[in-house]
Amino acid sequence: MIAAIGCRGVGSGEPDPAAAGLPLEQPEKPVMLLIDANPESRRVLHTHFELHGYKVLEAGTCDEALRMAESSEQAIRLVLANPAKEDERKADLVGTLVHNKPGIHLRIFDGYRDEGHASAKRYLTKWDLLEWANDVVGADAWVLAAS
Repeated sequence: MIAAIGCRGVGSGEPDPAAAGLPLEQPEKPVMLLIDANPESRRVLHTHFELHGYKVLEAGTCDEALRMAESSEQAIRLVLANPAKEDERKADLVGTLVHNKPGIHLRIFDGYRDEGHASAKRYLTKWDLLEWANDVVGADAWVLAAS
């Protein structure tokens, strides 16, 4: 069961939609494009992000991702990319997605290694990626409470 956070109607004179049997308004889920050559990694991350409130589109290559982004009717807010080393369209992600699609955020990583701090190299986890995604979309504005 999913319940929206907030108490519309309590003490405000507005009817409580849940008590009236009306459907609760659910915020639109942010759309993420996940690029990973490894199908098992895509499956794990897809499930992880969907469980935490994201709509996930998947691509195995940068070329496939660029086609999806171009044809998608939904506004893609985030792109998480772990493309294969030999993927020839990797450089096009920044040029095509970031420069031509305002409001899109892109994070390219290599083999789940965090290269941000040379002295503190470590593997990224699905939780690290979720934290980045939540920071980008301002997760507190649309979080749902599951009960």
